[in-house]
Amino acid sequence: MPRAIDHEQRRAEIGAAVLRLVAREGIDAVTVRRVAAESGWSTGVLAHYFGSKDEILAVAFQASSDAYRRRFADIAADARPRTVLRAALTGLLPLDEARRDELLVWYGFVSRVLASEMLRAFPRDAYHELRTILAEVITAGQHAGEIRADLRPGDEARALLAFCDGLALQHLFDPAELDRGELVRLLERRLAALEPAPDVRPGAPVV
Repeated sequence: MPRAIDHEQRRAEIGAAVLRLVAREGIDAVTVRRVAAESGWSTGVLAHYFGSKDEILAVAFQASSDAYRRRFADIAADARPRTVLRAALTGLLPLDEARRDELLVWYGFVSRVLASEMLRAFPRDAYHELRTILAEVITAGQHAGEIRADLRPGDEARALLAFCDGLALQHLFDPAELDRGELVRLLERRLAALEPAPDVRPGAPVV
């Protein structure tokens, strides 16, 4: 009896191969022949699953987004809102080789995404999902007294995403000037700005 083919597993393997290829050599390296060699599948198999280069890139983009979701899910269930927020933002920074490769792929897609309506939906939806998640965590933090009540969660979520994007890009351009330790320090400094002001005891001097 023929063995059942796990199509999702096969697509995941191909997506992972594209991630490796783009991280190592850039988006221009993505051809059917190169992806076949990287993934170990034949060009015929790739042609069966994908009708264009954009469809191949879409699978890799999804694989990168899924990796972030898995990391986030690992800490989101039971942690305090501020801990969840820190972990969510840390996951957007290239603090290890896996995250560095994911970000190289993400930013490598930019020029292609702007020219492809199909691919444009992936970062658009991903950023919308991230903003929603961060806004919900910020709201929970406000209710828990861990985050300033005067902040607008949606605005703060957008600003935090832009902050992490900027840090990540600067690190990728010049990792010696902005190393991983500095990324963490700057993120902690940004998070500290979200904390409520300490209560002033009645009668205590204001300094």
